[in-house]
Amino acid sequence: AVVDALRQVLGQALKFGTYFLEEDLARLRHVRDAVRSGSDKAEKRFDSVGNPDFGRHLRDHACGFLAPMILEMTIRWPSPLLQNSLELVDLPGIGVRGDVYENITKEYLRNRAKAVLIVADSRGLHREVAEVLRESGFLNRLLHSSDDLTADPVTLIVAAVKIDDVAVENHRNDRATNGTALKSRAQHFDEQVAQCRENMAHQLRQFLREVWQEDTQGKRDVIQSIIDNLQVVPVSAPQYRLLTTADPDDDK
Repeated sequence: AVVDALRQVLGQALKFGTYFLEEDLARLRHVRDAVRSGSDKAEKRFDSVGNPDFGRHLRDHACGFLAPMILEMTIRWPSPLLQNSLELVDLPGIGVRGDVYENITKEYLRNRAKAVLIVADSRGLHREVAEVLRESGFLNRLLHSSDDLTADPVTLIVAAVKIDDVAVENHRNDRATNGTALKSRAQHFDEQVAQCRENMAHQLRQFLREVWQEDTQGKRDVIQSIIDNLQVVPVSAPQYRLLTTADPDDDK
């Protein structure tokens, strides 16, 4: 079936007599169009105006069956948030050695990124984060301007998720241990936020020292600058909803 599907995409006669469902044929036609566009180095454009299928096209290209074939996708959104030419780039990461996606990520981190956002959960950062910053050339980029770190400023941001899960569990333990909770859920959350920020900075410093061999003053200055300017932003959608509802029972 896979071989016949490839032959269908290439416009060749089927070899094994595979029967394709109509929805599969539709996908194969889209794959064929993508292959042709890539071969011709032609951009494929979709406009949301008057196009009821725009959402489906966006989903198919961003995270659907066409996603593995997409080298680069640009989404333009007429929003006040972006009116000052703010550009958000979702990098594919560095996973498979020699993969084209690896080169895209490295190029952005090495030459173009003005801020780098990393998502981590309540358990903290992992060594792989520091390894990506080293392998991508991000750290060497900063090292080149280590005599004046303001010449090429790059902000490193960590979005910490699931902090509210730990806070809620601590609140439950507080209530179970003392009969009545000594601290509100909001107080437990504030404590987790402060602890999260401290832990993230400590972990990042440790991992950067390990993977980058902090053996020169320039490297030490770069690592210190990253830690000094590190922004840790705890994200908690459930707690935000509780805050906006302003239900007094939710803070017990």
